[in-house]
Amino acid sequence: MNATLHTAPAERALQQRIQTASGFDQLIQDRFEGQSGWFCLGTIDGDPGLEKMKQEWYLLPRQRAELAERCAELAARSFNLYWAACLFGQRKRSYAAALASPWLWQDDSPADMACSELIQSSAQKYQALVKLDRPITARERQRLQVAWRDATPGADSCSGNAVQLGRMPGGYNCKRHGRFLVNVAHRSGTFWSADRLLAKAPALVDKVCGVITDLDWPAVAPHLTNIAALLASGRASCIKPETQTGRILAGERVAIASAKLGRMDDSSSTQVAILAEGFFRRGFLDEEIAAVGMHFYREWGVEARKGTLWCKADVARCIALAHAHTPGVVQSPTRYRQQVAGRTIVGCPAASRARADRPRKLDPAMLFARYQAQPELCAERRKARATALCISTATLDRLEDGLEAIGLIEIRAQPGMPGRVLLLGGVINIAQPEVLSGQIAPPPLEVAPEHAQSGETIDRSPQCKGETQPSPEAPCLRPGRAALVAEAFDALDGCTRLTDQRIRQYIEMNYPEMSISPVTLHQLATNERTKRRFAKQNARELQKARALFGTALRTKSRAIAGAAAQMHRTGDKRAPIWDRRAGIYAQVEAERQQAEQERIECVGYALTEQAEMLDLVDQARPERQRIGRATTTTRGGVCSPQPSAPAGAPAGLIARLHALKAQRQQAQL
Repeated sequence: MNATLHTAPAERALQQRIQTASGFDQLIQDRFEGQSGWFCLGTIDGDPGLEKMKQEWYLLPRQRAELAERCAELAARSFNLYWAACLFGQRKRSYAAALASPWLWQDDSPADMACSELIQSSAQKYQALVKLDRPITARERQRLQVAWRDATPGADSCSGNAVQLGRMPGGYNCKRHGRFLVNVAHRSGTFWSADRLLAKAPALVDKVCGVITDLDWPAVAPHLTNIAALLASGRASCIKPETQTGRILAGERVAIASAKLGRMDDSSSTQVAILAEGFFRRGFLDEEIAAVGMHFYREWGVEARKGTLWCKADVARCIALAHAHTPGVVQSPTRYRQQVAGRTIVGCPAASRARADRPRKLDPAMLFARYQAQPELCAERRKARATALCISTATLDRLEDGLEAIGLIEIRAQPGMPGRVLLLGGVINIAQPEVLSGQIAPPPLEVAPEHAQSGETIDRSPQCKGETQPSPEAPCLRPGRAALVAEAFDALDGCTRLTDQRIRQYIEMNYPEMSISPVTLHQLATNERTKRRFAKQNARELQKARALFGTALRTKSRAIAGAAAQMHRTGDKRAPIWDRRAGIYAQVEAERQQAEQERIECVGYALTEQAEMLDLVDQARPERQRIGRATTTTRGGVCSPQPSAPAGAPAGLIARLHALKAQRQQAQL
């Protein structure tokens, strides 16, 4: 009886779920009518304003049943469900991947909109769908949707995106922590002619990007140095907190719909573009807006990743967009107190995207040494140089740019001629009189001829080279930047928190001639911390390995090596760490084997020595009988005399044994 009570609700829930899945299957079949392609299912668990959308891909029609089952499962859990008005040729929601579709889509449509299907997405909101008589491309649908959006009052701006995801009937709208079932409010079999609509729809207008002008970056430097005072000025405080600019200033990251990407865009460039337009509307100067953009690029770490030149170009582009979107704004200087003198903006290169553990055939120093050793490479073309060095042209350009930046080489390229490499550094040209090994002609002596012939005034005594020609001082080796950071770590080891500022203060105090940029110093400090952390981990693993003996050590070593190999096969990121652990255990195991081998060799040598001593004792038996009753016993394989013999007998016997051993070795030689 109890089993029946427990199984009946389960059967009813399963039957209801099957019916819901069949309903989703029929909905997908009616929408795409047997088309083939990738279906994009967007899902959000909770409030769409707080949670990000996740995308799942299903290949239709093969995975249609699996898709319907998945939609039913998510609908039972009150998920927000989204779908597009078209299928895609690959698992990428973009215009290039979008397939032809007969459906047009619009968000925030009126309830009395004439359409093929009207979906109620909330209590007061609707989404309209229009079906054409034939499928058209994504760009054509974008053109029609933009014209439809412009002709419909109150339509959402995202309606012009032909690959936008709209609400899917059967899912829920949980915006503002509500729970509204998305449903089909109206459906009709009306078709619209695609040719007639395309003939009436205006052409798409290219997006205005504005004219990018060169900014006066020396004028930007004072505002960037006093950025805190600029952001605290009265004009900046007038920016409302609820606007997009105010939300970014408060630390929030704003996402906007991007028709180019086909998704919500919350990149750093988008944030700076929003800031540029917000500050431009308030009348800030272009130099002040550029300082704000560079400040946030430094705060977000974009300048360290992409370099100063990229950030400057992107800030200029964002300011040009602000001028194009909002023309006619009157700009004027902002009143605020500049407390610090402006510092020049120091450029930093973009960070390398190469893996830290990738094998490298050449670095800039090695390339310069190759150029010095093989001058014929300098006259070769760029591709020929890369082929001779067994590297790619991109790697060659990166290495040569580094050498050219520090003034060691110069690339001279003329139209129609190969880019030759001219070596500028590494050659020492010293004047002949300063060469110590050269012969210096003595100055003429103004003396009488007879004195000169007699040699009375000529001092022929040998001269000390150190007195006449002081020996050159040993060159002072300039420590590298990584060595200075390591020295700072050793000197400031007792600090509670070793920050970049403390490292910089130590270097400036002890090496005032060294100048390290903040980005380089941060990178070197990070590398040194990582190196020291790995060294501590290796020391702990070495201590653990040395605490094991025999079978336990071998078992542990084999287990770690097997785990490292498995991680390499599965692509686990922890594989290098386990490789290092396996190497430590293998090293300890090899040390143990070597020590065991040495111990076995020592024992064998000792046994051989004992056997030779016994042979000598047997040969010296007549001598022992002549000495008297001195007898020997073997204790543990070592021959020792008994104390019953006379006092002088044992010493004489041992001396005789050593003499016989020496004679035997001499005979063998």
